[in-house]
Amino acid sequence: MSYCALVPFRDHLAETDDVEFRNAHGCTALIWDALCKRYGVWDRYGYQGPEAWSILWKRANPKHERPLPLEPWEQFVLSFTYDWALTRREHLNELADALAKFSEVHGDARYVNHLPAIADRLRELAKDETVEAVGLYGMSCGDSLWSVRNPETEESEPYDLTKHDKHWFTTEAR
Repeated sequence: MSYCALVPFRDHLAETDDVEFRNAHGCTALIWDALCKRYGVWDRYGYQGPEAWSILWKRANPKHERPLPLEPWEQFVLSFTYDWALTRREHLNELADALAKFSEVHGDARYVNHLPAIADRLRELAKDETVEAVGLYGMSCGDSLWSVRNPETEESEPYDLTKHDKHWFTTEAR
C-alpha cells in the first residue's frame, strides 16, 4: 500500500526513516481533492483528479490570471505538498495548526485522513532543536525527491541542503 512520510532534515541531510502514514491518499490527494471541490476546479471532462490537480496548482498562484481565493492556512498546507518544499523548524507549529484546521474544515469521515497525525508529528519535531526543516514525501508510488543519485558513485544519498539547490521554504514563498 502506498504511504506518505515526513522527511526531517538534521545536519543539512534528509532523514528518510521518519514515521510513514499508510495509504498516501490520506495526505496529498486529500488536500488536492478537497481544494478542487471547495473551489470548483474540474478537468476538461468534468472530473476531479490528476488533471484537475494540475489546474489547482497553477491557479493557486496569486499571480495567475484567475487565482483561487485560498485562505492563508489553505495556501500554507497546499505549498507543503509541492515538490522540493521545506518548512523550517520555527514554522512547524504554524504548519501543524494549518493542517489541523484543514482537517476540521475539509476532512470527510468516509476517507482516510492523516492530517491530524501529521500535525502531531510536526509538533514533536518542532520541539527537537536538531531539526532544521521538514519536507514531505507525498506518495511512495514514485521516487523520493529527498534521496538523490550521486553522479560520481551512482549511489543514492540523502538530499543535502548545503550541496543541492532545488529546495525552497514554504514560509518564504508567501
